[in-house]
Amino acid sequence: MNEIDLLELGSYTELQGGNIVLPTGYSSILGAVAKDIPPENIIKKCVVTTIRWRYADEVLVEGVTSPGGDSGIDLLANGDPGNESDDSDKTVTEDPLKVSAPSSRDGSSEKDGLISSVKNINSSAGHCDEGCVESSLSTLENVGEPSSSSSHRVYERGGPPHSNSIGPPPNVEVVCEDGTRYYANHVICTLPLGVLKHKAATLFLPQLPQYKIESIDRLLFGTVDKIILEYDRPFLNPDISEVMLLWETEMDGKKENEEDLNTCWFRKIYSFSKISDTLLLGWISGKEAEFMETLPNETVADKCTEILRKFLNDPFVPKPKRCICTSWSAQPYTRGSYTAMAVGASQVDIENIAQPLFANPRHTKPSLLFAGEHTHSSFYSTVHGAYLTGRAAAQALVIPDSPEETVMECEGTNDLSSWIQGISLN
Repeated sequence: MNEIDLLELGSYTELQGGNIVLPTGYSSILGAVAKDIPPENIIKKCVVTTIRWRYADEVLVEGVTSPGGDSGIDLLANGDPGNESDDSDKTVTEDPLKVSAPSSRDGSSEKDGLISSVKNINSSAGHCDEGCVESSLSTLENVGEPSSSSSHRVYERGGPPHSNSIGPPPNVEVVCEDGTRYYANHVICTLPLGVLKHKAATLFLPQLPQYKIESIDRLLFGTVDKIILEYDRPFLNPDISEVMLLWETEMDGKKENEEDLNTCWFRKIYSFSKISDTLLLGWISGKEAEFMETLPNETVADKCTEILRKFLNDPFVPKPKRCICTSWSAQPYTRGSYTAMAVGASQVDIENIAQPLFANPRHTKPSLLFAGEHTHSSFYSTVHGAYLTGRAAAQALVIPDSPEETVMECEGTNDLSSWIQGISLN
């Protein structure tokens, strides 16, 4: 608890209605969420190495600047880091709290509605080489702009889709380890905070704004693991639903050495819940959970048996026939369980991460959006927080670029002057 900011505990909002246990597990939610998505639009086991979220501008620069010289035209203002657009905040390259946004005709920021929907309308596992990022339903979504004439589902190993076509290039290029390249006008990045902490500095081109990097670093992405123990026969009293563990500060008459996790990791197990008569669920968190992930399941099972025998004062507590432990920290595509407010962090950091990025100040919609539990300022660390932010990001993209034309019909008026006469100017 010494890593958690007590002043920010009130920022988390508990969802009303209680908890529901899904009979077939949380993974059953994916079927309901994905049922309306064409199977060919869900790409799995595809390692993403780079997300170029200003790809269209890069292509334009390549087309204007000759390979052997300098045309003198710097469309991206790359020649001077300080030469960014002064009349629009849509590039979002500085701390949004320090940059005053331009006002539209009604006095509000041009993208207030979009950002507020991402901020306020308000974990996955895989296996591949270290340092890779996997594109999947839960980690990366490509959404095409409705008004765009170019396809948003282009994926190929050859040249880009615009090389032999007429029209503007796509805004985003996603490069994969196997050479496949995906092109889209928008990308919603839902990578867990743990992955962003490890890869954000190198995954995105251009690099994310400094304020985002700093907010990613300030937030805590902790580890909470489950220990599932399965038995051949029931042994707990039917009236017992949970065994709570309260540890003394000293262990076997000796003061606990917190630095030696090998001798005290199990003291972070704080309860065993009875899922059924023959199934117990243990909870462990923090660095001790990360250490447990390095141990064989048999070692964990033996230690849990020792603990239960001691706390129940029953030397005949059986050994489990099977022990399964989660490994959220060790998984390269999660690197932890969920977000918490570290000392010095605040809701502002969550809002900073949630800020969408515009590749070009002239664009009405962002090229790179962020969603996930770590981008909801009140429901962080929850599935519903992840769902709400993902939905808000998608809704921000499907809004028409321009409002539908409204034709007003006035009976008895044949010209503009007669229509104006009927309007009260007072």
